[in-house]
This record gives sequence, structure tokens and C-alpha cells, in this order.
Amino acid sequence: MPAYIAHLSNNGFHSGDPLAEVDDIGEPVELDTTCGPDDQGTMARLNLGSLAVGQSVAFTLYIGLAPNGETAELALHDIEHVVSAQATSGDTIGLFAIGTPTYQPTPSN
Repeated sequence: MPAYIAHLSNNGFHSGDPLAEVDDIGEPVELDTTCGPDDQGTMARLNLGSLAVGQSVAFTLYIGLAPNGETAELALHDIEHVVSAQATSGDTIGLFAIGTPTYQPTPSN
């Protein structure tokens, strides 16, 4: 697991508020684990470290649906990602993927 992923779970009910605590709904997941379909989603907490005023971090976040496993694997193959998660509901595959963060320096005056 990359160091900037502080927590990855299958909690589909987390509010998404970055200040909200990680609760015990769902469970931590390992990479390459497929979960579903019991109201599960992907909850990822990132730790991007301390940023100076004006400094930023950029990363690609991909969220999508695929009609089957083969299409999901093709979609993941076509995007640059470091971490991905999949959840199933019938034949439909939910996809979540994140790329490597790129730190943008603080602009000089």
C-alpha cells in the first residue's frame, strides 16, 4: 500500500467528510480485493503530509462503472493508477482508482 493511503476500506456509508473519523463500518481491505454487493463501497483516506501555504497536490481520481469484469480490467489497464478497488453488484463492476500524487511547489513572489 502506498504511504499516502492512510486507510482503505469497503465502507460504503462513510460521509466523505475528510474531518470525519474512520468508523468500524466496513473493514479495511487489502489491495486486489473485490467486495460486494452488500452496500459496500470504497472509502480511502489520504495522508498527503503537511503543505505550505500556496502549495498543492494533484492526483487523478477515477470513479466509474463497467458492465462486466473484462471491461473493468480493460478500463483499469487504460488509466494510470497506483491503487484501484472494485465492487460487484450482479454483473456490474464499480471502479475506484487513484494515481500518484504530484506535489506542486509554493509559488514564489
